[in-house]
Amino acid sequence: MSASAITERVLVDVIQSEQPVTAMPTVKSIAKAANRKRQQLRPHEPTDIFFDLDQTQIAPHFVKVSLHLRMP
Repeated sequence: MSASAITERVLVDVIQSEQPVTAMPTVKSIAKAANRKRQQLRPHEPTDIFFDLDQTQIAPHFVKVSLHLRMP
């Protein structure tokens, strides 16, 4: 789910709960902050072909195949 969609859903819940909505940031600025946080949580990009794949970062129903590389 996109950060904007999550932000909009939360804001709708806050507005419907009749809580004071003074000085709220825009949906765009909240989504940017969420995306920055997500970026910090992502694993680093591999720098060569010898890396360990963190299986916890793969969605449960993502298609997985086994590749066997032959090195000369």
